[in-house]
Amino acid sequence: ARKRSWKKDERSVKKLKEFFGDIPCKGFKRSMIDHYIASRKKDKGQLGRPLQSATVNRELACLKTIFRRAYVDGKIANNPVVGFKLLDEDNVRNRVLTEEEFQKLLFAAPAHVRPVLIAAWETGMRRGEILNLKWKQIDFKEGAIKLSGDGTKTGKSRVVPISGFLMSTLEKLKRINEWVFNHNDKHLTDIRFAFVKACEQAGIEDFRFHDLRHCFVTRKRREGHPDRVIMKVTGHVTM
Repeated sequence: ARKRSWKKDERSVKKLKEFFGDIPCKGFKRSMIDHYIASRKKDKGQLGRPLQSATVNRELACLKTIFRRAYVDGKIANNPVVGFKLLDEDNVRNRVLTEEEFQKLLFAAPAHVRPVLIAAWETGMRRGEILNLKWKQIDFKEGAIKLSGDGTKTGKSRVVPISGFLMSTLEKLKRINEWVFNHNDKHLTDIRFAFVKACEQAGIEDFRFHDLRHCFVTRKRREGHPDRVIMKVTGHVTM
């Protein structure tokens, strides 16, 4: 989780450097932030989608940290970004697939991507948790996936039950190496483009891989499982 955070910080610093260049701290003005926001809103995010406010906010938070540390260390007399508010974020998504839509998505997806989709649909695990899954984490006798804290977003270990559908899927996979999911005999690390293409072919719009996590939670709620039980399986910290 920390490594992912550091990588995000590095990307934020890179974007800030590209825009502000060699402007000295003394010459920095608040109006420059507005220009930065306007510029970033014109950019596209992953796979050509509009850039989310959360991404811009992460970069702005990085900028605020830089100036705060410079002020504390006595490198600048005044902090020009004190009191600057971040953008409003509207990241709530309620996109949930029906069973029929999910079957269409499976049919449209490449063979090496289908097991990943099934794992997401049947467990509610995050994309990184699924793609980085190793055979030693799967207990076929107990029917459970055992995630260690160093491989989860929250840094906490948890046990995820394996459904019958997922169990049969896993049993059919070849054990090429330590990784569960592979493509061309190599560890599968990215399915973004294949996923988008599968959605297009299946006629599914406004749907992201992370929404499969929402699908799992919704289905389990409809089945009558208590929220506390679902949260324990998915690793959600808050409601």
